[in-house]
Amino acid sequence: MNILLVEPDYILKYHNLGLLKLATKYKKLRYNVHYVKGIENKLFFKPDTICISTMFTYYSKQTFECIEYYKRNYPEANIIVGGIFASLMPELIKEKTGVNDVRVGCFEELDCLPGDKDTMKEMETFTPYLKKWNDFSFLFTTRGCPNKCSFCAVKTLEPETKIISNWRELIDYNKNNIMLFDNNLTALPFSHFKDVCEHLIKIKKIIFFHNGFDVRLMNEEHMKLLCKIKWYPGGLRVAFDNMSQDGHFQKKVSRLIELGIPKSAFLVFTLFNFKDTVEEAMYRCNESKKLGIRPYPCWYRELNSLDKKITSIGEHWNIDLIRKFHSYWYLAGNYKYKTFEEFLNENNKKTKQVLEYMELF
Repeated sequence: MNILLVEPDYILKYHNLGLLKLATKYKKLRYNVHYVKGIENKLFFKPDTICISTMFTYYSKQTFECIEYYKRNYPEANIIVGGIFASLMPELIKEKTGVNDVRVGCFEELDCLPGDKDTMKEMETFTPYLKKWNDFSFLFTTRGCPNKCSFCAVKTLEPETKIISNWRELIDYNKNNIMLFDNNLTALPFSHFKDVCEHLIKIKKIIFFHNGFDVRLMNEEHMKLLCKIKWYPGGLRVAFDNMSQDGHFQKKVSRLIELGIPKSAFLVFTLFNFKDTVEEAMYRCNESKKLGIRPYPCWYRELNSLDKKITSIGEHWNIDLIRKFHSYWYLAGNYKYKTFEEFLNENNKKTKQVLEYMELF
């Protein structure tokens, strides 16, 4: 059996863990497995099954083009589509492509498998910058989040909150770093939180939690465990998404710093352009700045947005403000050297100069 694993030609910062686990599954069945990025015109075998991964909905153009190409060129192959876009909008994918086998959510069978190392190397040949992460193990120890936030896709992608029983076996102990994708480890029973932290402390690896901790749920026991972990820069991620977290956020982060966690370990997900005002978003980012840690502005997009254009605009926002707020806090450390007002004035001058220059022609 020939299996082709396809990742559409979108930008992905990390190795595609779903496809890595599928490679492990099929290789255990002794199938011939090959990975490609985007449209591959020179396949060396005829695939019997083609598994196409999907990422965010705003990569719909690349995703549809990819599905249609393989469907047209390999009409006898069984095509399976899964991943984030497929889980959020399965009926749209069926309607647009004619593919009927669209998988929704995540699957326990795959959660319990490690990623395939050879396929990881294949991914790096197509996307060389992924080599940055080739000394990392990638895994989940849990799935789901009980918060069910309206702006978040996790409630659809991972509707059940559960612990992956064999998570220790998914670590490659020959690698120096571990990246965990748990969506809200602090919301799971403390016994599991403790098991994970104590194991990470014991094996002395450098740790990167890709998704955030809920500081509102942290107590002193949580924090004393976290301070013993060796953190990758930006690997301790927390959220300050709305004003209901005000006070909790500052108190808990201050305590974590007091316990010895370096400020460089923190990254603060800061949602904006949702139900907040510009002043509230500015306040939340500035509170991170006061603590000496980095805010990471995340602009709200509707979960069914099909392209990268800004189509979701909050009541108190406009397109220009969204772009400039994001640029101020995200690009080139602007927020470290100037106020937002100074940045806006400087930006407006540049815009005016460009318009004046264009009028010359």
